[in-house]
Amino acid sequence: LMVLSLYLISTDTVCYGDYGCFSSAPPFDCLYMELPQTPLEIATSFTLFTPEMQAGERLDPKRLARNSTAFRGDRKLVLIIHGFMQSGNVSWIRVMRDELLKREPMNVITVDWQSGADGLNLYHVAAGNTRVVGAQLAELITTIQRVFDFDLRRVHLIGHSLGAHVAGYAGERLSGKVGRITGLDPARPGFDVSHAAVRLDPSDALFVDVIHTDAGTNFLEGSLGLSRPCGNLDFYPNGGKSQPGCTYIRNVQDVLAKIRSMRNVPIAWLFACDHMKVINFFTESINSACANLAMPCDSWEDFKEARCFGCNGACARMGYDADQ
Repeated sequence: LMVLSLYLISTDTVCYGDYGCFSSAPPFDCLYMELPQTPLEIATSFTLFTPEMQAGERLDPKRLARNSTAFRGDRKLVLIIHGFMQSGNVSWIRVMRDELLKREPMNVITVDWQSGADGLNLYHVAAGNTRVVGAQLAELITTIQRVFDFDLRRVHLIGHSLGAHVAGYAGERLSGKVGRITGLDPARPGFDVSHAAVRLDPSDALFVDVIHTDAGTNFLEGSLGLSRPCGNLDFYPNGGKSQPGCTYIRNVQDVLAKIRSMRNVPIAWLFACDHMKVINFFTESINSACANLAMPCDSWEDFKEARCFGCNGACARMGYDADQ
């Protein structure tokens, strides 16, 4: 009995060197979140892109030196983080990266944790892995800060789904605050809790803006994103759900019809269209002349009843140009 008790206690915490220890004690005791896998299993990698280095340069936080990288300390830094069943080289990340580099000369780093987010892992494994990826990302940012005397206020993290929570964990671990975190429909399962330590929240950066496109409170709604506000500014386009161009898939015939009509679209878009639509909204905002303006409102129903019009000339802009 004593041996069994010691074993159960030991499995409640895992420790991974410089990244620290991770416990399944509250508030990290959700059924949708396991203890994270090892850094070796997750195999996170970072690739830098600049106007001069569009082919990409792999970065090693433990070996980064000023004279051995294309990183420019006089430019802002944007990091893009994918979610479940994705990689750092999926088409939407490549498109977003290119749009950012068109906007202005900057450093763009894509974060690839595909092995930890792979579909071969169940969702709760990937959800648990976000904590280690956040620690690895914090290590990279800390190294850049030290090597280049880089101002954290010039760092912008953009994370989709589980990637939004990765960004939150990274921001929470840093000794100072990054300038901005953008959460693109932060994942709900495992993160819909009141304790801010578990999910992205406004304290993780100087400015946290969040766009909700698949907001809900349970699987019966078919939603994958958080409905609760988790930023300084939370945007709910079209009420935060049922986005234009997305239809509910009810049966096998609908699935086959979708596949036939969307042959070049990643499979995730077929079953999580609302959840993925946020990527279009944000990417299009980077270089668009059209502003997506939003106004404060208590509910989508109030908005549809025209109870929320008017923001005294200070309507919030959704997307890249969002401002606190």
